[in-house]
Amino acid sequence: MKKVILMVILFSKAIIADGTMTITGNILPSATVGFDAITENLIDDKRFFKDKTIDIGVIPLGGYISPVTQNIYVKTNIPTGVAIKISDHNGYEGSFKAQHKFVFLEMKYKLMNNIYNMATPTAMALCNSIKDGSASVGTFLIEQDSATSSSQTPDTYSATFDVEITAN
Repeated sequence: MKKVILMVILFSKAIIADGTMTITGNILPSATVGFDAITENLIDDKRFFKDKTIDIGVIPLGGYISPVTQNIYVKTNIPTGVAIKISDHNGYEGSFKAQHKFVFLEMKYKLMNNIYNMATPTAMALCNSIKDGSASVGTFLIEQDSATSSSQTPDTYSATFDVEITAN
């Protein structure tokens, strides 16, 4: 009996590219800043401050409140970090004033351990790198600038400020 061996030779044809195709996409810079740990996802191309009301408690007649400290949290994908600028939209000079009608209670605050003037605000760096929102990057401190008068009108005093978040 004869054995037949069948050999198959495969030839492959070289493929030569006529050109290239490039696929691109962008991840946009985003940041969220607030006074609580940030667990929400970043929003594409948005930099914002999570609104918050800070209750400084009862303001004693003829006295001072205990300083109120808020931790600052940042979640950002911007490698150079972010800055914050806080301004008094009423344009008061000097320290901010908690207002009731036309009676003022002079207050002041520190941002990142530096006294900050809201009448002529400048952007202050909060961080210089990417952050995940889980650790405090600094503090915001509120304290009275002068004692209350014993004839201070009883009511709720408040002040509202504009907050702008920018990339460093």
